[in-house]
Parts: sequence; C-alpha cells; structure tokens
Amino acid sequence: MRGAFLSGAFMVANLQTNTNRVKADKVVSSTCPYCGVGCTLQLHVKDDFIFKVTSPFDSPVNQGNLCVKGRFGYDFIYHPKRVTTPLARRYLLEGKPKPQGREQVFAVSTDGKPIPDSQISNDWDWVETDWETAMNLVADNLVRIYKRDGSDAMAVYCCAKATNEDNYLLQKMYRALFRTNNVDHCTRLCHAGSVVALQQAVGSSAMSNTASQVIMNDVFIVTGSNTSENHPIIALQMKEAVQKYGAKCIVVDPRRIDLVDFSEMWLPLKPGTNVPVFSAMAHVIVKENLVNWEFVKNRTEGFNEFVESLEKFTPEYAQEISGVPAEDIRK
Repeated sequence: MRGAFLSGAFMVANLQTNTNRVKADKVVSSTCPYCGVGCTLQLHVKDDFIFKVTSPFDSPVNQGNLCVKGRFGYDFIYHPKRVTTPLARRYLLEGKPKPQGREQVFAVSTDGKPIPDSQISNDWDWVETDWETAMNLVADNLVRIYKRDGSDAMAVYCCAKATNEDNYLLQKMYRALFRTNNVDHCTRLCHAGSVVALQQAVGSSAMSNTASQVIMNDVFIVTGSNTSENHPIIALQMKEAVQKYGAKCIVVDPRRIDLVDFSEMWLPLKPGTNVPVFSAMAHVIVKENLVNWEFVKNRTEGFNEFVESLEKFTPEYAQEISGVPAEDIRK
C-alpha cells in the first residue's frame, strides 16, 4: 500500500495490485466432495488447471467458509493414478469366460495390449475402454443376472456424494425395472439409529431443520459427534450461535471434543450409556413438570406409556451406570 494518509476522520489509500497475479480464465461453481455439509466451491481455472478454490459469501450452506480440506484438498484431481476413463477386465471385453479365482490386479493397459511380465493371466488385466462399451457391459451383465436368478439377486448401494436426482433415478431403476427393494445407502453406517428414531418420533427420517438454523436455538445438544472434525463448517455455525447469538451448547460425549470449550455443560458419560442419561433427562422434565403439555396433547401419541418407561431412570440411577453426576443431569 502506498500513499496512505489520515485526514480528519478519513483514510485514503492507493492500492497497488500485483500485476503478476494469476487471473482465472473461468470460475466454475461446484460442491465440495468431502463431508455431508455440501459447501459451495468456486474453482478458479487457468489453462484447464485449478489453481485456487474460494466460496461465495452468499452461499446459504457455508456462507463463504471452507475447512482446510475444501479449500486446499483438491490436488487429488491431478494424481497420476486417478482413474479418468472407464476400465473393464480383458475377459469381459473379449467375451471370454470368467477366469478361475479372483485376483486383485491394479495395472492398467492403456493401449489394449496385454500387460507384460504379468504374474497371472492377462485375462484379469484392466483395459481402458470407452463409455458406451463400459455401459453396455454393465447393462448386459445386470440383465443376465436378473434373468438367471431373479429379483432377489439384485441390489444397489446408493451414494451420499451423488445428487438427490441421481439417487432417485438409481433406486427407481432397481424397484421398477428389476423389481427389488434391495436398495441401501452409505448413511446406514452412521445414521441408522437416528433414522429409526426420527421416523418414530416425528414421522420423517430426514433432518427437521437445516444445520445453519442452529443460530436460532436457545439451547442445543451435541452428542455422538465430533462436529469440529467431521463437519467443520457446521461446527463454525455452532460456535457462532454461542458467541454471537447467546445460545447454550451442551456436549454429551466421553471425549473432550473441541466444542466443549464453547459449551455450557459437558457430560462425559461412559461409552454406551447414552440411553440411561437421556432417559434420566426426560425423567427430570416429567417430574419437574417442564413438559409442554399443549404440544404433547396436539402432536404426540403414546406419551403415557413413555412416561411409565421413565420411572426407574432417576438421575441417581443414570449416574451409577454412566458416571455423569446426578446434579448435572438435573441441570
């Protein structure tokens, strides 16, 4: 900065830009491929090479924020071993029977010729091919298996990185064309419990709110999640809710995760004792008449049975099992 001076209440500055700075030929909008937050990316491209990643401040998901992976972790695009063309086993391309056994061969034939000095049959070679050939191989073999073994032999595993439209079409194809309900998704690994609970509690297995709406909460509980590491941008929004909007954060986790530093309370329960702790919380809410009875009357069913199931879950009982002090549960 040159020629800066202070005059009264105003500062005037002449800024000199770096004339050697790389300027993008184009900026392409995309979505971060790492976690489930789905941050908006702007890929700055020069000579068909991504040299920088930014994010717009008006993005409703991440509001311009990116974690270190989203901002700097794009070098995998140019890794020499990245697969950029369809690959198929040689025996499939040449219409041969499947060889005996199963071998993990990672060498790729880029010119279609057998890989030299291979320790096993060249029928197992990965061979580069075109999209039409690859798609025909997949379609022909799916139809062959379906005709031979029927619907029960068919299954599909959907992807959280794909769009909702892609996943809809995939499950539709298997249900309508192959007549099977063997449709699964990778979120079963981490969301099976929450899906069942949400379905039974609120009638929908999806989130009831967007993550960014945490700033509208008076109190929120973080349990079973190291949010700062797994979903860093959501963690930023949680921290903002505490620091700027006065929200209270309660962490229920055996580990002293990063969000503990921003929390009103930390309940370091023993692993596997979540149910007694949360049941004891519900026990206190009922016993101290902190229930929103109008909501219960209009929006719930089976509440009396639920209250009966809480009878033994006193804070003292939960303390014996979980190690969380009874007084902290009452708070």
